[in-house]
Amino acid sequence: MSLFDWLPWRRSRLTGDLADELRAHLEMSARDRIARGESPADAAAHARREFGNAGLVQEIARDEWGVAGRWTEHLAQDIRFAFRMLRRAPAFTTIVIVTMALGLGATTAIFSVVDSVVLKPLPYPASDRIVRLYQLTDKGARNSVSQPNFHDWAERTRSFAGIALMSGWTGTSTVETPTGPTLARVTPVTRDFFKVLGVRAQSGRLFVPEEQRFGGQHAAVVSDAFARDQFGGEHDAIGRQITWGDDSYTVVGVLPPTADYPQGNQIWVPIELLPPSTGRTSQGYAVIARLRAGTTLDAARRDLSAVSRAMKVEYGNQTAMSDATLVGLRDQMVGDVRPRLLMLLGASAFLLLIGLANALNLMTTRLVVRRSELAV
Repeated sequence: MSLFDWLPWRRSRLTGDLADELRAHLEMSARDRIARGESPADAAAHARREFGNAGLVQEIARDEWGVAGRWTEHLAQDIRFAFRMLRRAPAFTTIVIVTMALGLGATTAIFSVVDSVVLKPLPYPASDRIVRLYQLTDKGARNSVSQPNFHDWAERTRSFAGIALMSGWTGTSTVETPTGPTLARVTPVTRDFFKVLGVRAQSGRLFVPEEQRFGGQHAAVVSDAFARDQFGGEHDAIGRQITWGDDSYTVVGVLPPTADYPQGNQIWVPIELLPPSTGRTSQGYAVIARLRAGTTLDAARRDLSAVSRAMKVEYGNQTAMSDATLVGLRDQMVGDVRPRLLMLLGASAFLLLIGLANALNLMTTRLVVRRSELAV
């Protein structure tokens, strides 16, 4: 017998069917005795006496239905008893519920934030292999990257399946769209940017080589939210024109909603369309990369560091970089928030424990008050 059969309405039906079956058996036995010449009253009494304790038979039959059924029935009885007791003491019930709700609500809310920010992987394929690269100063401080140093990293390192440069500017700028001017985050990126993230266009396409060279065709890829806000939908955005700065760009693709890097970005354009930066001290760019299969973070970090130190020897004061390092992209995005969120989660869990302790104390106090009643 399944647990489904022990739902309250199913259990009542099964119990009724069992009672009907027992009653039918007694009536059949009484009819047989009447046919043999006994009076109806004597036949009914003899049939009941011969059959035995009907209540005991019902209990035995219910026991045969299985342990799960008995457990479910007892649980339902306990729940009904608990509700009756809570209904008899509304003030006590309200205090306990509010105490528990405060602890559970705070813990649940904080855990939801921790889960989405710290625990869940980034929405990219093998996101644990995506890293952020930094130049290091002679004092070991992290710094942004220059374009020439990035190109040397791309040519000399052997630990990355793809490496991409993007603008480090995180502010908004004015973009002209068919619906009028709007503020949007625009990030110029190099050719391997979407390859590093493992992102494909959900509508249209990504950049092609003709659009990733200086003086090439001006193309843009936009986010799903930007396409819906400015053009009414992802398919309606393809082929439309937007103006950023003094240049007009054709929207060639729309990214899926999960593609959100840099966080909150709305438009991506090829960085190769812009005049290149040739100074090794002209920093201000960010670099992301995807590790090759089988390459560990430590191995990639050693590879990058060795190349960077060799570059410092080669270029001397032409570069502000003394060394380089890398961190996982999730760690870079979470940054200093991780320990604070974990601390908040611990505090909310402690609050829940306090709530449980208070509820237990209230219940203990109530048991002391009802001591005489329970003794009777």
